[in-house]
Order: sequence, then structure tokens, then C-alpha cells
Amino acid sequence: MEDVKKLISEILNDDGQIFGVCFMNMFSENGWLDKIDFDCVIDGTLITMVKK
Repeated sequence: MEDVKKLISEILNDDGQIFGVCFMNMFSENGWLDKIDFDCVIDGTLITMVKK
């Protein structure tokens, strides 16, 4: 987490935005939403279906 915060501070412009992409609620489950001020989070969900 500290490496990610450091990277953000090094490359993000003053008017920049932080977008996150994860799957299956991983950012929430690992506490990232509390530690990084995302402007937008795209959380994909994989759905398994048995057809036959």
C-alpha cells in the first residue's frame, strides 16, 4: 500500500484523478477504499452459470 501511495504522489498532477479497476470487491475487502482517495472505482463481478 505504501508503494502505491508513493507512486501516486510521484506521478499524479494537481488536477489528476485516481481510477481503480478491480474484480469481486477486492478493493473493499482489502481496505484500499479507506486508504486511497479514488475518484472512480470500477468493480467487475464474475458470474458463473451452469447451463446444463
